[in-house]
Amino acid sequence: MPVPPNEAKNQERALELNSNMANRQPLGPPGAPPAHLNNLVADNQATWSFSKEGGTGAILVTSDLEPSGGAAIKVEGKAAAAQVIKSAQMMESFIANAQGDCPINIPRVQQFSGRAAMGAGSPLAALKTKLETLHAAGDASDKKRISDQLDSLQGVANGNSSVLKMELAPGPTFNKLPQSDKMALLKSDQLGRTLGKALPTVVVLQQNDHLGVDGGGSAFKSNPTNLTFAPDTGQPSLIDLSSRMNYVGDDAAGNPLATLGQQDVAKVVRKLTDFQQKALESEQSFEQAVDDIVNGRNTPFKSMMDAFTKDTDGYSSMLNPEDKNTAVAELTMEDKRRFAANLIVGSVEGLEYPKQNMDALRTAVLDTHETLTVVDQKTRRPQQVEAEHFYTDAALQDLDDQFQSVDVDDLKQKAALRMTEVAVKQKAAVDQRLTGLNEQAGRLQDQARELEKRIEKLEANKPGLQDRLKAAYRGKDNMLADLKGRLQTVQGQMADVQKESNSVMNTQAFNEAMQQQASGPRQRTAVSVSPPGAHSPAVASPSVAVSAASSSSSVSVADSSSSSSVAVSSSSSLGGDPGSSQSSLRNSSSVGAMLRSSAAAVRSPSTTKAEVPVSEGMKAKSPAVAPGGHKARDGTVVQGLVSQFEAVAVQNAPTPPLTPAPKKGRAIGG
Repeated sequence: MPVPPNEAKNQERALELNSNMANRQPLGPPGAPPAHLNNLVADNQATWSFSKEGGTGAILVTSDLEPSGGAAIKVEGKAAAAQVIKSAQMMESFIANAQGDCPINIPRVQQFSGRAAMGAGSPLAALKTKLETLHAAGDASDKKRISDQLDSLQGVANGNSSVLKMELAPGPTFNKLPQSDKMALLKSDQLGRTLGKALPTVVVLQQNDHLGVDGGGSAFKSNPTNLTFAPDTGQPSLIDLSSRMNYVGDDAAGNPLATLGQQDVAKVVRKLTDFQQKALESEQSFEQAVDDIVNGRNTPFKSMMDAFTKDTDGYSSMLNPEDKNTAVAELTMEDKRRFAANLIVGSVEGLEYPKQNMDALRTAVLDTHETLTVVDQKTRRPQQVEAEHFYTDAALQDLDDQFQSVDVDDLKQKAALRMTEVAVKQKAAVDQRLTGLNEQAGRLQDQARELEKRIEKLEANKPGLQDRLKAAYRGKDNMLADLKGRLQTVQGQMADVQKESNSVMNTQAFNEAMQQQASGPRQRTAVSVSPPGAHSPAVASPSVAVSAASSSSSVSVADSSSSSSVAVSSSSSLGGDPGSSQSSLRNSSSVGAMLRSSAAAVRSPSTTKAEVPVSEGMKAKSPAVAPGGHKARDGTVVQGLVSQFEAVAVQNAPTPPLTPAPKKGRAIGG
């Protein structure tokens, strides 16, 4: 089985990002309010630029006056501005009154409009000057879009457009992340867990172009270009707020009026929870659900799976066309199954936040309801229309009833059990594969020894009978060249087996390290790595607890590279709350050390001590064959390959040849 390129590098980065997401700081109540536009345009230390992203672009400002570090400013038409500002007001009210950790960051939005806003000395007059300066310095593409913004700005005075100022969300959008981070994220547990956890909240808040649920009449779709991600904190955020618009008529000036949202969100949530309950019922049903998601079948997660794992146009997906070849080479089926499984588990965890905050949602939604004056198209007479944005009272009750009908604690327990079963199955597959590789290594070693002996005897003019006859017929030099070529081929196969064995053990250590990051706070404390020079309690050397769900014993393996001990325990906790961890593995060298330490425990099944390094020969004197070992023809025990886990950090380094140790004895055919 070929080893994907950059696998070790991707795994090490995946552990960093996984830890950052697992240890993401909870989002507290809204902090200091955003700076007023007046103050922002007057800030001489602020930097201004024009974004090339999106259909219309936006002005990007960085300023110390902004609590978020900056702002995005754009001019929108009346209908689009109303959609954004209504959504923002509803969500800001909801978050202010909700209890617990909101699973996704939602930047705040301010609106500026009306004739007074465009007067001399007003912030929008100063904004016009800023746009003209950017226009003069921009390229052809910038000039066109900035000109459109300047034209729209003229409509602010008569109410046909508005200026929207949004807090700057941390990090780039998912599609603008470095390619290496995209690959690493898709190999992590926490990307699927984080996105899945945010899904119910995004749906309940009626944002329809961010994270989608397929089926149930849903208008929600997934769009990673409307989500940002901060790699250093693991924080996702919503941008470009949008909700379904339902046209109700025009106002006196001919501007369209609409209500926002869809009323059957309870049906969408029911589609999600029905799938969760069925998927988590048994090990077999969970495996089938993961298969269905990965293979693009009709599930609630289809759009999320497509948006984050398929290479499409880059306008509504994380992977761009230029990521295609890399994704094909580096993303495995196991990576996709990991992402799908964690989407399910994360979405179960994500039910709690909206379920326990229905009162806050009801308050936030009712505050957006209003009366609109719609002009009849034929009679031109005005009429009053009650605009119940997002939810009617009845729709809110249906949603509340749906949440109350779901036993979230029971689903979480089942999810934890299903993930434990996955870990057991992964470990069993690793043990089976390592046993096969050990046996293959033993056979190759026997072949190499036989060839070496034949070469040695032929060079000493003491060949066996068969080789003597062959040499007489073909010539000694030709015979030697043939044997050395065959030996080189066998040594190459041995090196390939060693490389695959290292990869298998590295991957298992990687899986167990991620399980550790997701476990409860007591277990995760053991993974905490102090920075160099930091004061620590009087402990001789740190320990790393790595869960091995299929192991029934606890062993300790010395790691000579870090003087740490690695405990491999059967008491894994895979269903813990990832948000409560206090550990930090963000330093890449610390992550590498953890990987190397973890791998020491992922040797051939039941091995309790580090074996002789492969470079020193692949045999060890022993009275019995260890599990997964192979008995050579001379009676010595070949323990098989052992983990050279430093390969995690130096994946591209040349693999040393597996030179078998010479041994006295009669060669086959000699």
